[in-house]
Amino acid sequence: MQKSDLYLDYDFVSKHLSLSWADVYFGVRNGFLNSSVPITIAISEVETNSNVSDEVMQLAYLLPGEQAPEILEKLARTSRESEKATVNEKMLQLCLWNIVESGTDLTETISQVEELYTDFEYPEKLSQFIRYMPFQTYDHSKIFADLVSYKRALASYLKTNRISETSRLLASSL
Repeated sequence: MQKSDLYLDYDFVSKHLSLSWADVYFGVRNGFLNSSVPITIAISEVETNSNVSDEVMQLAYLLPGEQAPEILEKLARTSRESEKATVNEKMLQLCLWNIVESGTDLTETISQVEELYTDFEYPEKLSQFIRYMPFQTYDHSKIFADLVSYKRALASYLKTNRISETSRLLASSL
């Protein structure tokens, strides 16, 4: 799986989390968000807020597919420190929700989670979903029984570990 296989679009992102510009910059820079996400967010800000920065206006006027990493980087620097501290966790959650909501088979789903586990530098909380991790307090036989069980366990993990002030997670649909 390549990160481009997980490209997250604006509709998907907006139903799960509110992103700061630091989140958007991280997501685009690391290949998790497609290049239209910052443009769509900027357009949304312009439509709902009469007082936006010049950088947001510049992004809003870009055509789909155009990129402006220097503008995005400048906007990311304006994010509060508390927003910057949650960037990794937010992007990991979005990627995991994308996997939970996809229709792949069990083996592919587990492989995708294992690749994210590596990409995000081995978060301890995620180790229960990794086949090659030793049994600790997790009952792997239940988690890995079938695709539905695996996705339910993953959704439960996401609900328990969500970024509380901005999450809009859809675990009830599983």
